[in-house]
Amino acid sequence: REPISAELHREGINCRHIGLLRSHILHNHPARDTLLVEAVARTLKGLLRSRLREGDCTSEFALGARTVRFFNLTVNSEKFWKNKVYPGLVSRFGSVLLTKRATEGGVPANAGGVPVDIKGGGERGTPPPPPPSTPLP
Repeated sequence: REPISAELHREGINCRHIGLLRSHILHNHPARDTLLVEAVARTLKGLLRSRLREGDCTSEFALGARTVRFFNLTVNSEKFWKNKVYPGLVSRFGSVLLTKRATEGGVPANAGGVPVDIKGGGERGTPPPPPPSTPLP
């Protein structure tokens, strides 16, 4: 099975748009869970790398101990998830990542009913247009 990032890139979608993509998928679709897992994994990886860069720790043993402490936080600390992971998810992928998708008659409805091109202007890495500031009637 191919990583989700490879599938997104093949379609010309940058991984930073995982939140936006997830917001356009019906709430009970398995792809929503897959995208959330990918976003959490990327956020945790970023937090771990940041921790490993802190201080002047260079020995393999010290880096291993720091990694173990980090993974213990991911399993045992609700405060860590609330104060580090959740803000990291919102910062990297936008608050739209964690919202439920509104549906109207079984069809996804976005802000104002305006479709959003997550591939941008057709160029790789081009950000999508911003959603309308106010919903249209």
